[in-house]
Amino acid sequence: MSTIRRPIQIAAPTRLVWNTLLSTEGITRWLGSAGRVDPREGGRFTCTLASGDEVTGIINAWRPTAKAEVLFDKRSAAPWGGTTLTISVARDANQSAVHVLHGGGALDDDAVSAPLDALWKTLLTALRDALETSPASPTAR
Repeated sequence: MSTIRRPIQIAAPTRLVWNTLLSTEGITRWLGSAGRVDPREGGRFTCTLASGDEVTGIINAWRPTAKAEVLFDKRSAAPWGGTTLTISVARDANQSAVHVLHGGGALDDDAVSAPLDALWKTLLTALRDALETSPASPTAR
């Protein structure tokens, strides 16, 4: 598998989903224990994963509330260094449609791509569960 594709529907406003996915404050809610996002093309993306590994990259595309693309540094601690992550968020009726595409050379190896695909599924499910119970979400109880 050379590209991981993970779509998910989240019953939360697009702006809330985007800010949680791709802001310095938000990424600690779903991706890692610490992070920093310089929100612009050419900006840096850094995150310390739950494993303790730090991954870094350059933001190649930045369209707020719609699309971001991160090229991970080849020297990142994670085995997917040198790969590209594209996250798209769009409004879909009263939900947000999130599409994650993660591809590149290291993902041609099933020993790298299979666990990463499972990790994306877990992370996106946790993101959805957290946002759908958020006070800002229209479906919050």
